[in-house]
Amino acid sequence: MCFRSGARAVVGTVFLVLGSWRPPEAFGQSPPPAPVQYSPSGSITTSTPTFTWSVSAGATQYYFELSNATAPVFKSFYATSVCMGGTCTVIPAVTLTAGSYSWYVQAQSSGGKTWSNGMSFAVLPPPAPTPSSPSAAVFTPTPTYTWTASSGATQYFLQVGNGTSTVFQSFYDAAQTCSSGTCSVTPTPALSQGSYNWAVQAKNAAGGTWSASRSFTVQGPPAPTLGSPSGSITNATPIYTWSAVGGAVMSYVLAVTPVDGGTAAFSVSYAPTQACSGQTCSGTPANVLLAGSYIWAARPWNTTGPGDWSAAQSILVTGPPPPTPLSPTGTGTNATPTYSWSAVAGGVVSYTIGVVPVDGGTAAFEVTYDTSMCVGRARPRPRPSSRPGRTRGRCGGVTRRDRETGAAPGPSRSRVRRFPPPLRRAGPSRPRFPRSRGARSAGA
Repeated sequence: MCFRSGARAVVGTVFLVLGSWRPPEAFGQSPPPAPVQYSPSGSITTSTPTFTWSVSAGATQYYFELSNATAPVFKSFYATSVCMGGTCTVIPAVTLTAGSYSWYVQAQSSGGKTWSNGMSFAVLPPPAPTPSSPSAAVFTPTPTYTWTASSGATQYFLQVGNGTSTVFQSFYDAAQTCSSGTCSVTPTPALSQGSYNWAVQAKNAAGGTWSASRSFTVQGPPAPTLGSPSGSITNATPIYTWSAVGGAVMSYVLAVTPVDGGTAAFSVSYAPTQACSGQTCSGTPANVLLAGSYIWAARPWNTTGPGDWSAAQSILVTGPPPPTPLSPTGTGTNATPTYSWSAVAGGVVSYTIGVVPVDGGTAAFEVTYDTSMCVGRARPRPRPSSRPGRTRGRCGGVTRRDRETGAAPGPSRSRVRRFPPPLRRAGPSRPRFPRSRGARSAGA
């Protein structure tokens, strides 16, 4: 018994001395083959990469080791349960920063241990995103910023400046900001009118990469295009029209300015919902334009402030065209004739007839009639006329003497009429006749 024991001791000693102790051979076992590493290798942008290698036949567990250029950063044992279909997969519980790394896997069993050849890779920060918009001019104080998604980015840092300081900056989660390769955000702080530049940084645990900077300007809405009126008009309260514009318009300001007298300058504000239909806006200010020259323009506003004025448009406001006297004419014996004349266009509100003696007789007088005395009431029905700007409506009215004597007008006197301009007395001087109020004449 002592010999067997001594013999085992001697044999064991011999194996140890010779450095060739091989229990596996004694029991007919060998170590598992070396695992073949698959990934990661080369350059990657994720800070939590997935590591894969081939299954080693006979291995009962795997030992994983990950190192940077100076020391191990992660070590762990993994059971064979991480393997499936000939491939083993693990995601180590470590977040890597940008830099170079190498990793190894050792397959272990009761027969021994075998290391893989090793594999190297580099962790890079996400690539720089490409900013898209805004650029050039924008007409909203809260623009939407868009850029291309960066592979491996987990968040983005947006920064907006005005050339001298940062006016806005914020982080955005990549999963909530990006879709189908495009990221977009609409910050709520409103920008005032002016010039800005912006950039975005793609980030993950490995680091961050800035995009190139892009510039834009915040402006008021663009200038509208004027429609009408223009040129010579006779309507004292015209309808003004202009084009609708974009840029989140909150109101349009219509301004009318006299050039050589006339009505004082005025401006009126209109909301788009009030003035615009489709692509056209219009407004009819209550301000009455006296005869004279004017310029008018329109200007849009939004929350950033005023936009550009439209190009100014000129108008010349004149009185209505002269009517044509119809009767009486020639020689007559009626001391209280009915005067009739053609109705005219131009927004007429009244007609004044004037009668001036040439060689004695009744003193000069004037009488004013509203358009209710015209055939067709205030707006006589237009009929074909050889004279542009006129209608063939008839107007008529009784004279001052009719009112003084109480004479009832005849059937034709239901028409309002306007009298011809005062006749001139023969000779170099031009007579002037006094004006009367109501139906009372200057000589009565």
